[in-house]
Amino acid sequence: MIPLGGMSSGLDDQEIPEKITNSHYIGWRIMSFLFIATTIGCLVAFKIFDALIALMIGIWAYYMTKDGCKMMSQQCLFSFGMVCVIQAVMEFIIICMSLPGRKTQSTTVNGGDPVQGGSPHAAPSPFFGGQHSTSSSYTVTTKTVPFFSEEEGWHYNLQSAMMIASCVVFIIGALMTKLSYAEYPNSLFDVPESSQIGGGDSYGHSGGGGGGRYYGSGGPRPAASQNHGGGQRLGGNGGAANNGMFGGSGQRLGAA
Repeated sequence: MIPLGGMSSGLDDQEIPEKITNSHYIGWRIMSFLFIATTIGCLVAFKIFDALIALMIGIWAYYMTKDGCKMMSQQCLFSFGMVCVIQAVMEFIIICMSLPGRKTQSTTVNGGDPVQGGSPHAAPSPFFGGQHSTSSSYTVTTKTVPFFSEEEGWHYNLQSAMMIASCVVFIIGALMTKLSYAEYPNSLFDVPESSQIGGGDSYGHSGGGGGGRYYGSGGPRPAASQNHGGGQRLGGNGGAANNGMFGGSGQRLGAA
């Protein structure tokens, strides 16, 4: 599972769309059967690691579809699709590397030949009385075989076929996930409306209106839901005192 953090808020209790429970249910059951069949084929072909992966994905698909797809949450569906896409890409890369020809290696051990007169500084061999020692040679043979070959037998061809089958099954799983995921009205990456940055004043309430009113002018403090118009100067109810302070006619600097 991939932890999605805050992206899953508000989607945990989301109902499963009816199209998934009515139409996609059959497709998911068929896909679960394909994964189990791929597991059996990989076991016969001695591809143990691929068989384990296909078995886990098949069990996961069956788990999501039981009880009328009750367990097919949007988060679980997204994680399932991510795993299928990653595995399909890896299988496709392996197929592309093997199409020009699959390489096999075999190692043969040649018989040991006695070596007389070893180095005078070498330690004597306890198995041969210090008289002589033996050396062995190994031959590694690399053979390139076509991707499908009648000469290699049915088991070799089965291994090649299961490489293609594994990739195709994971691609089908990714496509099926995309179809079911599209039935949900919202995406996991949509930002909830409640978390969007919206309008609001410094007191934590929203409201529209004209200019704000400065407090300290002697008037009552308005309620949170009231909208007020033109503001007043800070420091008094009237402006007469302030106007008198700066009154009088202007004079030129330096004039008598």
